[in-house]
Amino acid sequence: MADKSVVLDHIVITKQGSSIKLGIDLHGEKINTIAYDGTLLSKYFAPKKTIHIDRDEFNVFYHSLLELCMLTWKNFTPKEENSFGSDYSETYEKKFDNNYYFDVGEDADDGTFKIFIDGFPDGGFGSIRFNKIKSQALVYDVAQLLGVKS
Repeated sequence: MADKSVVLDHIVITKQGSSIKLGIDLHGEKINTIAYDGTLLSKYFAPKKTIHIDRDEFNVFYHSLLELCMLTWKNFTPKEENSFGSDYSETYEKKFDNNYYFDVGEDADDGTFKIFIDGFPDGGFGSIRFNKIKSQALVYDVAQLLGVKS
């Protein structure tokens, strides 16, 4: 099946081969730090970014993510994170020798939902690739936040 994408405001979910890719518009933001070897890291990495969305938008995010996961893997079932391999919150990118961080949650202060990223390659867009096991845990967590039985 050909790759398929769903665009939700600042978030793009893409079925890419046998994986799911989540992307967030970073608006070209940069950090200004220096690596141990003197390399200007703002050339490579974007800052921490949290996107706040309301319940309706988060629900659309959930259903879009679930749909693309089910297109990617025939026997896709959301599952609770139960191992290091299913932990989607931290991913190592060999190309940049860098860890990326990703999380979803609910903001208790204003009742919105949040999607958090950190450490993605700089530019207009930051994305992270999820395998089946990480996707199962992510969809499970999003469903739990929405109170949806998965």
